[in-house]
Formats: sequence, C-alpha cells, structure tokens
Amino acid sequence: MRWNRMNSEKVSITGLSPIFIGSGDAYSQLDYIKDEHTVFILDRDSLWQDVPVEMIEDFTNQINTHFHNNIWKGDLRQFFGDYGLDWKNYIKKKLKLDSPIGKNEINQFIKTADTPYIPGSSIKGSLKTAVYYYCLLNNERLRDQLIDSLNRTRKKKDVYSTLESYLRRHDQPNPKNDLFRGLMISDARLSHESESLSVKKSVIYHLYDLKFHSPVYHEVLEKDFQALCSIKIDDKLINSTFINEIRTTFDLNKENLIDAANEFTKRIIDFEIECFEYCDDSNLEGVLTFYKGLKNVSENLSSNECLLRLGQGSSFIGTTMFLIYWDDPQILLDFTRLIRVRFSEPDRKNPNSAIARTERGLIIPHRNSPSFPMLNEEWLCKVKSKKRNSRFVDLKYHVDADFRYTDIIYPETRKFVVVQEKNSAPFGWIKLKWDE
Repeated sequence: MRWNRMNSEKVSITGLSPIFIGSGDAYSQLDYIKDEHTVFILDRDSLWQDVPVEMIEDFTNQINTHFHNNIWKGDLRQFFGDYGLDWKNYIKKKLKLDSPIGKNEINQFIKTADTPYIPGSSIKGSLKTAVYYYCLLNNERLRDQLIDSLNRTRKKKDVYSTLESYLRRHDQPNPKNDLFRGLMISDARLSHESESLSVKKSVIYHLYDLKFHSPVYHEVLEKDFQALCSIKIDDKLINSTFINEIRTTFDLNKENLIDAANEFTKRIIDFEIECFEYCDDSNLEGVLTFYKGLKNVSENLSSNECLLRLGQGSSFIGTTMFLIYWDDPQILLDFTRLIRVRFSEPDRKNPNSAIARTERGLIIPHRNSPSFPMLNEEWLCKVKSKKRNSRFVDLKYHVDADFRYTDIIYPETRKFVVVQEKNSAPFGWIKLKWDE
C-alpha cells in the first residue's frame, strides 16, 4: 500500500515466537537437499543452465518412473554425483532445521524480490481484531446486535459483517467509510533476514481428545527476529468517517490502540493458560511455559509497547467471540453448535447405550462417537449427520453435577511449533514498540 509517510511513527517489531505468513507457494523435495540441521534451497535456474541435455532428460525420466503418492523415491545428492556435479555450487540459501523433515513440502514465507517481510495488512488486521474485542467488551448494544445475528444465522462471516458494519457509517456501508482507513501501516522489513528464516515442524493439536494431526513444515521467521515498520494515524480521515456512537466506544489513537491490544492479549494469555492447565497433558508443558513467560512480558511493558498475535492461529472468531461470551451458556452452545441432550430411552440396538426422542425426531449416538450415554445421562453433543427424522451425534461433554460451561474448549484445535518432538510454542506472537 502506498501512502505519504509524513507524520508517521517508526515502530520496531520483535518476534516472541516463530511467525508464519504464507505466500501460497511451497518448496518441493526437488527444490532442496538437507542434512540433520540445515535445508539447502537449490538455485534450479543456474543448475539447469549448466547441466547437459541428457541429464535433464534422465532426471525427467527418473521423476516419471519413481514418483509415487507425491513423493520422489530418488536422491538428489546421488543423482548430481552420478553426473559429476557438486550440488553445493548451486545453493541459493540455507535454512536452519531442528526436526526431521523426510521428503515433505515446505510452505514458503511471504516474500517480495525473494526477501521476506511482514505485510502491514497483517499487523493492521491484528490490531483491528483487538479493537473489535474492546468494542464488544464495552458496548452492550453491539453485543446485543451480535446475539441477534447469532439467532438468525450460524455463519461466522455474517457475525463478522455485523461488526464490520458497526465500524462504518450505517447510512453509507462503503469500504471507504471504514474507520480503519485512517490507520496506515507499512510492510515491516527485517533487520537480519538471512539469520531469521528457518524450517519448523508444526502440528494441529486437538485439545478435546489430546491428539496430534499430521505435521506440516513451514519456512518461518525465528523467535527473536527484529523488524521495522511505520504506523500513521490520519485524524482527518478518521474524523470524516466517525459517527458519535463509535466515538463513545473507541477513539482511534496510538494510546488507545496500545491499550486495546494489550487488554486483548492479556485475556488471550489467561484463557490459554487456564485451558491448557485444564487439559493436564504433558505434551502441553512447553506451551504452558511459553504462555507463562509471555504473561510476565505483558505485565512489564512500557507505555509505548504492545503484544500482538499474527498469522497462524489468530482467527477473529476463535480469539474474540469466545472470550466475550464464554460465561453465557446458551450463546456458547449456539456458537459452538453444541446441543444439550438427555438420553432418556434405551437403545434397542445397543444395550450399552441410550437414545433421545424430541419433537424433531430421534437423537442417536454416532457409531464413531468417542463416548456413549447411559440411560438418563445428559451430554453436550455435536450433530455429525442426519437421516430422515434422526440426528446422529458425537458426545462431547458429560453434563454431570461438576460440569461447568467454562470447561468447553473452543476452538478445539491449536497449531503449535514442534521442537525436538515436543510442542514448544504457538505461532505468531510479536512485540511492537513505538519510538519514544
């Protein structure tokens, strides 16, 4: 985005955990050679200029013959050696590696002219989410509007659009009337890009049943990276788009942005610590240690500093809505699409289970449900499928005398960085510091 940087402020960025913002591209196993601690990205353009035609033909035949299930069974080192080529002469760049990678693809970090950067739009989006949280927390009318939206639809995009329309002129629902048009953030450039990139293994971790999903590999900015951007707040643009109701809820200036970001961050940290402690899983020890350390950082910030989460794992819905409504059982059920069911009839097909009969028909435990109810037990369930007048459900939470709605886990999954085969941290945490 091009804009006049007069009257803008320099803001330094420090990585508090690895960051991944994807470009949509990936390195295949034909783009790199690896050893135990390094991934060597090859300059294929230079390579193909130097090799004989017969080698290219042989290489193409090798791929066609030995490429199965998206994996090439060959070995690039050996192939280059067979033709007397030293692959080390064709290294484009090196990436640090701390987990075995096999022959997996590596999702690439976003770059321009092969130089990694943090888009200003990502920083702005994260600040915008923090402001939305602030507005929800402090404006009862807006919360009521969102409840109405939830009652009308279960589509998350419709809930989000309700917030979007609130922060624009109601009589002119045009993107040009967006309050955040007055917040301008440049792309952030790295201080030492060659030292900042590495390859990290990540997993989707299911907090409800404490299970890992298939690992994915990303080219990431390492923790402790340094970057610099410019932030400008254009009062003229803001005043032209503000309406009175918005001004009474949030006045867009630097101090309020910092306060909103830190209030939101502290709420996320407390929620994640409580959630992970409740899971009581040794796989989360590293993540818990990270969040407790982050909590200490958040409590010792200067007045010109704030914490934000970017990229992976920072969705608006997961981090905003649930934090606002976590203590309202009915909204919680609506939002998580859970239904409360008392299984009051024996299941004639399964003597170890029960079913429920409602005005809408039968509710039957799905055959792959993680649990099955005893007669007259109450459960929070998620509908898996429907057939005629029957709904088939997974049993998620047993509603017994000790059950608390605050024990519901949402979102049910988190994405973690894996180091030495242990979950070590979430993605995306940074610190912003305005020049004094």
